Amino acid sequence: MDKIVKRKNTRKIGLILIVSSLLVAALYIVILSGSFDKSRLQKVAKSSITISTAREGFVEASLNVRGKIAPQKTIYLDSVSGGRVEQKFVERGDYVKKGEPLAQLSNTSLQLDVMSREAQVTEQLNFLRNTQMTMETNRLNLKRDLLEIELQISHLERKYKQSTHLMEQGLIPQETLDEVRENLV
Repeated sequence: MDKIVKRKNTRKIGLILIVSSLLVAALYIVILSGSFDKSRLQKVAKSSITISTAREGFVEASLNVRGKIAPQKTIYLDSVSGGRVEQKFVERGDYVKKGEPLAQLSNTSLQLDVMSREAQVTEQLNFLRNTQMTMETNRLNLKRDLLEIELQISHLERKYKQSTHLMEQGLIPQETLDEVRENLV
């Protein structure tokens, strides 16, 4: 004969499986969303906790916390051409005012470069002065030569007048007058 098989309640088992899987998924979502952030938790040693009877009065609570203090605004200074710090006028953390010197910097290669350029400028200025002096000397020489030529012309004109007058009187020959005229022209 046939045996009667009892039917198991599969509906309850299915419902339990669905509910338990939903609970596991919800727990997984909560963990991923950061609700259990470990940085919000603080472990405290059992020996540092004081348990006593409650009474009326002021509450004096202290909590030791380690932290970092950082400035609101940090400004980094940089030297464009390099060098070294000769003297510091302020220390780290000091308050400074606008325009107040912070440090004295020195750069020997920059100083040598500046001195070299100053020497070049001085050399060019000396060359310019020498050129100006040469031009002035040439101008004065030309002026002297012009004055000498004008003096010679005036002497020759005077000699020509005298020679013309003397030739009209017949005291000097015509050749002397022609010679003076050629020198004048």
